[in-house]
Amino acid sequence: MGEAFDSGDLAKSVTVKNVEGAGGTVGLAQLANDHSDSSLMVMGLVMVGAIATNQTALQAGFALFVTFVLFGLALSSILKRIVPRD
Repeated sequence: MGEAFDSGDLAKSVTVKNVEGAGGTVGLAQLANDHSDSSLMVMGLVMVGAIATNQTALQAGFALFVTFVLFGLALSSILKRIVPRD
């Protein structure tokens, strides 16, 4: 992914940092403490299970995030059905 950003001139500089541990929650905690406005974290569904399994302090915030995403998906689906298309 870093090479794609570099070759596509999508960023001035790209640093790829793989953080191991606890299904991605270690990296998520590090990102939460990163005060940069140009950070990007790529993750997958494994993290959902890892947060529940590891009983991390991130559970409450992550549950709120998942709820927000699901609400957005539901709202998008509803709006697609009721908004006329050209």
